[in-house]
Amino acid sequence: MSKLKMTLIVSATGILLLVLGSLILVKSKLRPSSVRNLIVQSVQETLPGAEVSLGQIQLDFGLNIYMRINDVKLTSKEKKSELFEATSCVLKLPLWTVVTGGGVVEILMEKPFVHYLNFGATNNWKLALQNQLLSTLIEPKMEKTTTEVFQTPGTGKKSKFLAKLLSRIFVNIKMGDLNIVYHLSDNQSGKVRIEKFVIKGLNFESNTAFELASNVSVALSEKQKAQFELLAIGQFNLTEILQNSVLNTKAVAHIKNFVISKTDIQIPEIDAEIDLAIDKNNNVQAPLVINFGGNSISANVIGPIGEPAIESLKMDFVLDESFNFLSIKHENLFFEKSRLHVDGKVVMHDKKLFPELKFGLTTPLLYKDEFLTGNISLGGTFLNGEYEITSIFEAYGGSVNSNLKGKLDINNFPIEIDKYSPFLLKISGNKMLLPKTIFRKLFVHDAEAVTSAPAESKLQPAPSDLKPIDVIKLPPGEITCLFDNVTLDTLPMHAEATVTIKNGVIDIHHTFLKHADASGAKGLLMFNAEIRPKSKSETSGKMRTQLEGFNVLGISPLLPKIFEGITGIFTGTISGNFSYNKKKLAYNFAANITGKNGEIKGINFREKVQSLVDKSSDTSSKLEDLDQHFDTLEFKGDLSEVQSKLKSFNFSGGQNKLSMKANGVMFPAELKTQSEMFVTLSDNKFKKYFGTSVLPMRLRGPGLWPAVDDAYTLEKLQKKIPKKSE
Repeated sequence: MSKLKMTLIVSATGILLLVLGSLILVKSKLRPSSVRNLIVQSVQETLPGAEVSLGQIQLDFGLNIYMRINDVKLTSKEKKSELFEATSCVLKLPLWTVVTGGGVVEILMEKPFVHYLNFGATNNWKLALQNQLLSTLIEPKMEKTTTEVFQTPGTGKKSKFLAKLLSRIFVNIKMGDLNIVYHLSDNQSGKVRIEKFVIKGLNFESNTAFELASNVSVALSEKQKAQFELLAIGQFNLTEILQNSVLNTKAVAHIKNFVISKTDIQIPEIDAEIDLAIDKNNNVQAPLVINFGGNSISANVIGPIGEPAIESLKMDFVLDESFNFLSIKHENLFFEKSRLHVDGKVVMHDKKLFPELKFGLTTPLLYKDEFLTGNISLGGTFLNGEYEITSIFEAYGGSVNSNLKGKLDINNFPIEIDKYSPFLLKISGNKMLLPKTIFRKLFVHDAEAVTSAPAESKLQPAPSDLKPIDVIKLPPGEITCLFDNVTLDTLPMHAEATVTIKNGVIDIHHTFLKHADASGAKGLLMFNAEIRPKSKSETSGKMRTQLEGFNVLGISPLLPKIFEGITGIFTGTISGNFSYNKKKLAYNFAANITGKNGEIKGINFREKVQSLVDKSSDTSSKLEDLDQHFDTLEFKGDLSEVQSKLKSFNFSGGQNKLSMKANGVMFPAELKTQSEMFVTLSDNKFKKYFGTSVLPMRLRGPGLWPAVDDAYTLEKLQKKIPKKSE
């Protein structure tokens, strides 16, 4: 036999004898009772305020020694509150580790529970520690060895279990289905379930890594919860924690499949990174970065751990993506590359937050619809509990500037918006050229929305339809408006208004519209209204308008269609009630107005009289144009979106001009209800055809200003009309 074979046989035999000897030695020394005593002793040294309870301990020997400990429980001596419990705990201890004192030990726990119970200024874990961890583990100086650090004061004995476990070996801890149960002092309680929690390489010589993965479910309310998948990895150094009482840890986290029940909010995947440091004086410094969906948040948390400040706060939000994942409709807003940027800090005093923030849009937004296009710029501040937001809307050759101010206590945030502190909003416009179409589309009822059903059924939906679905609440405040150098259609205007919101009621008062026409004549409109929003789709109110020498061109876009073609200078009042329900505007106004120096353009009286001329004359005569300008006008009537009841509608053009007296009821053509107006027209031009300058007429049919009932007029004029030639 060769020397090599002999050497191998001897070596193998030696190793086998060493392993068998070590196994016999370990088996003779390591018994369930000694393991139990060792664990109890370590817990008493580390957590002097806790009691440990262990169930059955099983040992399996081989190349790896397995210790299975059942029913592990930790309870604080004071308050008798639970700290930790696990139905099963398995330790895998390689035989080589026992022999050499170095290697890797694995600890596996299934379904452990960690309990946190707050008692005001303290908690169950502080009661268990009794500051012993700090006095026995942290106070020793740096030059002491690791084993000396764990020497129990006053006994001269060393905690050999902890010393040997952590000074020369690496411990891997795996927890499956970890449950953290908490009860806070404000009666809040809950449970956080972590599917996987792993600590890799727990030791004194190098950094220790950890990994956490779980499907997290957090209750937001009784009927709503948030769910997401969380993966976090990081590292810390145990020696720095115990010897220097400094915690340094770096961690990154990834969150995906974030869903909030009963909402359409689509939250993108979130990535977070933190570099946390806590010194022995409990001062924290933690730079962190959060990224999600193209958005980013960065800050540095610094200061006492109980009241840290958030310094160097920067938030950057891509508006387009932010609106999308929040499911906010924005079909008329075009963000392009615009972002919302926030800079500042948040200070904490007496456990209250005091933000100091500045924010604004990086580039203006574009608003565009069928009749309005403009750019929107925005910026603001939030300092000392007061906010100020400014915006500029550039459109129609000018601009509208807005300034919003108010107070907001974020430490006592009202749940209901009507409980907020009053705000002040100032709006000013300058150098704008406004077409009348914009106001007509905003304020005048779209007749096409009215069906052919009877008027009563349209204005009075079923009670179930009128019941508000979402009760609307408004914050208290005041809005002041000032528009100067604004041209509405062709008329230069000056407008002022004050709007007060209190107890859910919108009160519009001190509203003036002033103008000076080409002749230098000045006009004034005074407007007051009270609006009571009931829901997002239902509003009611009342209003009163007073005119003093006011050119109707200034408000023609706001008038019912019956007056759309009337011009002139008017004095009088219009008052009544209105409501808005499910995109339908209803109103009932009483008008008492006089006018002068205007024209009736909404109806062509010459065409209506021409048919009478054709039927009463034997020749094809063409009626001369009628001058529909008036010197004076008087109107009294009741107006609504479905009918115009004219008590008296009289105008006079003076000598050799058309004059009219009328009364009746007219309905929009869409309702297919017969309108009926009794009109008396006077003009010297009529004598040539009818033998009289006065024509009694009846207008009847669908729509405003319907067709003339020729038979009615011919019957009234039968004796006066010249006979046709034979």
